[in-house]
Amino acid sequence: VKALKALKFAKFFITFFSMGLSVIVYSFSLGFWFSLGFVIMLLIHEMGHVLAMRIKNIPTKLPVFIPMLGAVIFAPPFKSKEEESYVGYAGPLIGGLAAILLFGFWFVMPNTSKTLLFISNIAIMLNLFNLLPARPLDGGRILQIAGSWFGYFGLLLLFALIFITRDTSFLFITFIALSDLKKDR
Repeated sequence: VKALKALKFAKFFITFFSMGLSVIVYSFSLGFWFSLGFVIMLLIHEMGHVLAMRIKNIPTKLPVFIPMLGAVIFAPPFKSKEEESYVGYAGPLIGGLAAILLFGFWFVMPNTSKTLLFISNIAIMLNLFNLLPARPLDGGRILQIAGSWFGYFGLLLLFALIFITRDTSFLFITFIALSDLKKDR
């Protein structure tokens, strides 16, 4: 019984340890309060996926945070494309709503910190970016039920984003999207 309790605690420990590590890593360049808010917004987004999986009775664990990359949930293979699409949609929906609520809180409260505004803006942008139709992004998981050709459109959008922003950090996601398209063939 004690071993089972320790195992349940370990699941929470991994999530909160990886969250804390992410906050520390982000704090070096973004400051503590912004980093904390950003990681909490990532948690809300990922918990949207967890909630959808629990609704569909899919066994899942809490998210694991990877500094400078975001967070991930490990799930068993989905039974259908519709099920994966449902789970993929929940993260941006819950995360986007949380970001809009945070913006609303900043807007109506007098003398609130601009940090809240920055966190809400980044969270909105992150959830919108995550809707690009290229797997492993949520948009790619959502639109796969419409056909695999959306992956090519998403790849084109990723290349355009790299070209317009001149930010090569999107190359990592682009390479993953390329390998995912190769698997679908």
